[in-house]
Amino acid sequence: DNDDIVEYLREKRAAAAAAQPTAAQPGNFAPSDAQLAGRIAYCGQFGAHIKSRTPGGEEYKCAAVVIDSTHIATYQHCEHEAMVVGTDVEVFVNDPVGAQRRSVQCQVKLAQPGIDVVVLQLKDPSKPLEPPVIDAQVYPGQRYIVLGQSSQAHADETSVSHGQVAATELDALQHISGDTMTGVGDSGGAVFATETSKLFAMCVGTEPTTHKSKLVPMAVIRALLAAQEQQVV
Repeated sequence: DNDDIVEYLREKRAAAAAAQPTAAQPGNFAPSDAQLAGRIAYCGQFGAHIKSRTPGGEEYKCAAVVIDSTHIATYQHCEHEAMVVGTDVEVFVNDPVGAQRRSVQCQVKLAQPGIDVVVLQLKDPSKPLEPPVIDAQVYPGQRYIVLGQSSQAHADETSVSHGQVAATELDALQHISGDTMTGVGDSGGAVFATETSKLFAMCVGTEPTTHKSKLVPMAVIRALLAAQEQQVV
């Protein structure tokens, strides 16, 4: 009868949906271990770090991220509060022909304390950086990888964290939220979509009341940079 036909069609649709490739279902992409390792290695080439020192003089690394061929972004709180426009900063970026990161000289081009963003510009644009692919789209449940510097108990402080986008609506500080807490050293870390390996945000810490990670979308950073460049012109 009709009820049996409707039930049959419902079961067929459910079976067809379950058979869809995981990557076709937003937010549910689950790569294999080999795929994930390859994507982390690929994304890692766009990570960067800045050396800082504790009040006691101990050196440590702060995370940063390449956002285009001549610009690098990082956070603006704590030790980076001294980064005002015009400040010279040494940054260590991926070396495509060497095992270690190479040093590049930069200058602060943009500093936004409220949004917690600093954008650095290469002082020598004749040696451009390899830029990542930027994705302006963000959706709830989107899985991501954070490449930070929170493994500070180890010789290599570079760290990899995972999470999902919890909220995509910008708050008063132009941040969105991830569902996991970040570690000390993850601020300035690049946030890549697990599904596409595209850069869509930068981590700037953890929200103290909700204990969720604070992420600044690349769309916000690029808009700030574009507005600043228009003012200069």
